[in-house]
Amino acid sequence: MVDVERRAVTLSRHRLLLSCFSIVGGFGLAGCAGVPLGADPPAVELVNLTLLESTADKQHFALTFLISNPNEEAIPVLEIRYSVRLAGQGYLNGRSATTATVAGSGRQTVRVDLETDGVASPARLSSFVQGPDNALPYELSGDLGIGGKPPRVLPFAVMGAVPFSISRGN
Repeated sequence: MVDVERRAVTLSRHRLLLSCFSIVGGFGLAGCAGVPLGADPPAVELVNLTLLESTADKQHFALTFLISNPNEEAIPVLEIRYSVRLAGQGYLNGRSATTATVAGSGRQTVRVDLETDGVASPARLSSFVQGPDNALPYELSGDLGIGGKPPRVLPFAVMGAVPFSISRGN
């Protein structure tokens, strides 16, 4: 009798696990709505960085991101969360709601304004600028909030160099 009860419990556990996997699998597939299953994630680069204003305790930057969609279907971008490390120094961290749609096999720029209190002085950042493009080395990571039902989050990370300029208002 104990053997029959043990089999019944084991069978119940297997059914429960199968149900859980079915539910999770269903959510996983639903999470891909808006971006097809197996789609390549979009690439994100920092293509422009401008220091708009600087005081002793704050800096106001304009960042321009280029989002490239390698897929045939358009991708609706709802949010960009990012962390930019400039020249191995301070970080620019931000989160910005956006309503950009990146066409299939297309590219879209998104400008984000950010006020921060601890990156570096304009003179210190300028000392890291290199080459004829006034490029500043950067490390960028974060994620894109992508529209769909339900929405998805796609991570990105890249290193590069971005043209750095200081607004004439400083």
